[in-house]
Amino acid sequence: MKKPIWAFTLIAGLFLGWGTRELLDTKLDIRRHWQRIDDYNAFIRDPKNYTNQGGFSQTSPSIEIRDHADALVGFGELMREEIIVPGLRNERSHIQRWMEFANDPGIVHAEGPGSFQQGEIPLMFTLWYRPEAKARVHAMIDEFEELAASLPKSEAEP
Repeated sequence: MKKPIWAFTLIAGLFLGWGTRELLDTKLDIRRHWQRIDDYNAFIRDPKNYTNQGGFSQTSPSIEIRDHADALVGFGELMREEIIVPGLRNERSHIQRWMEFANDPGIVHAEGPGSFQQGEIPLMFTLWYRPEAKARVHAMIDEFEELAASLPKSEAEP
């Protein structure tokens, strides 16, 4: 007895259609997340969006970039590294160094705990970066760890 080929074709077509739709939805999601990150960065880099209060410039973007960056980590587009350097205080010079590094074109976003905790905690920050920047990120981490190891104990972590 011959099995109807049309049933197999119909089932295969449904699976192929579902798989194609899922692939297209994923690509659209990825593009949407990248667009939100681009919008955020355009806002942050535009001097017109800053106000000067008490000698400090500040801005308030309406976009929460962390969720979009984490979504791109899930899609394999970005990597995320939470960095804590025991032995280095969260001091201005160390904060400035990682913030300078965050200008690397491979770094998509960087966050720290804020200067209000300066010196009270070890140096810590989070980077979201493109996979091709991984070696540079790890070289910077090594640089901080070497600096921490070279400090006398009295200057070490609180």
